[in-house]
Amino acid sequence: MDALGPILGSQIMAPVIALDWPNTQKLIVTKMERHPRGLTTEYYDYALLREAEELPERLCIRGRFENGGIWNIGIDLEAEVLVHADWHSMGGHQHLGSAAIGVALFGLPALILTSPILLAVHGAYAIHQTVTGMDRHTWGIWQQLKGQLMSEDVPVVRRAFIKHARGLDAPYFERLRAEYDEKVRQERVAKQFKNRKDDITDGAFMVRYAAGCAEPEEIHDDIHDWHTRPGVDQSVTLHEWLGMTWDEYKLWAAQKKTLDQILEARKPS
Repeated sequence: MDALGPILGSQIMAPVIALDWPNTQKLIVTKMERHPRGLTTEYYDYALLREAEELPERLCIRGRFENGGIWNIGIDLEAEVLVHADWHSMGGHQHLGSAAIGVALFGLPALILTSPILLAVHGAYAIHQTVTGMDRHTWGIWQQLKGQLMSEDVPVVRRAFIKHARGLDAPYFERLRAEYDEKVRQERVAKQFKNRKDDITDGAFMVRYAAGCAEPEEIHDDIHDWHTRPGVDQSVTLHEWLGMTWDEYKLWAAQKKTLDQILEARKPS
């Protein structure tokens, strides 16, 4: 008899969880701030992979739940992208962990019985997303917030929500990561060659060649030096060691461009 309660409860819980209803908890906006480009704030999410002067113009929306707790939303106003949100808590999601497996197993009969209803409901969800541009959870949050926003902020917040629902914020963070990685690489290369700046004859090959301090065939000596470089230089790639970009190195290695043609292409048009 002790096991009967959880089993019966699962018959109710399983279909309810499968319905995946949108958020029903009340969200109350308590503060809205627009930060101009380059302004440093305590809102750490915007500092992700960026220096202070690189921070975009942004909108911070802060609030609380009616039953306690706080939430935050951050939007890059220049890219109109949602860069931070307490999405999980705002959506009212509850993490069941391994208990979800038990609910699904014990509630399987109820899931089978209600499957036509579940299919119809999720079909309606899909139609709703096609019409509104937002999934049901994003839409539920949007419906609660839009009446509390300043009128001038409504369009940009809506566009940011739609981009989030469509997964279009992922390329934004991929671009930030790529820009950050490139910046780190450039700083690393500058550090590797910092002791050579006072003497151009000790610089990277392309620097020496451009200054007339190296012959074309000497590039092979530099390639050999790269293969036998000390441990401190292990993070420097071959094209960086030679003073080329990756695209320049590919063209040279494929014999599609000479060293002189690479230098000529670098000149401003």
